[in-house]
Amino acid sequence: MKVRGLLLLLIMSMSSLTLMAQAAPAVQSGQAQAAPDLATVLNRQLSNLENELVPASDAMPEEKFSFQTTKETMSFARQVRHAAATNYHYCSGILGEKPPVDLGPDGESPELKTKAELMKFMKDSFAYAHKAFSTINEKNATELVGQQQRATRLGLAIATISHGSSHYGQIVQYLRMSNVVPPASRPT
Repeated sequence: MKVRGLLLLLIMSMSSLTLMAQAAPAVQSGQAQAAPDLATVLNRQLSNLENELVPASDAMPEEKFSFQTTKETMSFARQVRHAAATNYHYCSGILGEKPPVDLGPDGESPELKTKAELMKFMKDSFAYAHKAFSTINEKNATELVGQQQRATRLGLAIATISHGSSHYGQIVQYLRMSNVVPPASRPT
């Protein structure tokens, strides 16, 4: 009985050491790997969103881009356009500049007529967002920006990701209602 108890204690100790070793920072050339900076963390989260939202938007056949769940809701095309326009809007605030594209009187972009135009607009909005996120650091993250000085760069970055995630969820529902399996749900 004592031998079993000691054997069990030895196994548990070895398991603990294995888990602690796995949780330790990666070591390269004898030095611990540095923690990523704020811009890197934010850009990774933005890439995660981009890698879901862009393929999901592209999955809808062009003939279904006018699909609406009800007359009061945005069409699929408008969901895509709105998500991309908001990337430009929030990220221009991070950079302290006017958006590089004319967002038009409704704040959502000039009239985009084709799926190709909408997809380019979305992809370009993510490139612009990555540019903006890359300027955020520990010193400027919480500085107030914008004409009214009511938002911070970090707050706008978080809003960009959360807003895009919200529209990703809506786009997925539009796809499913149109009998299109969202790319993230397809078997690999």
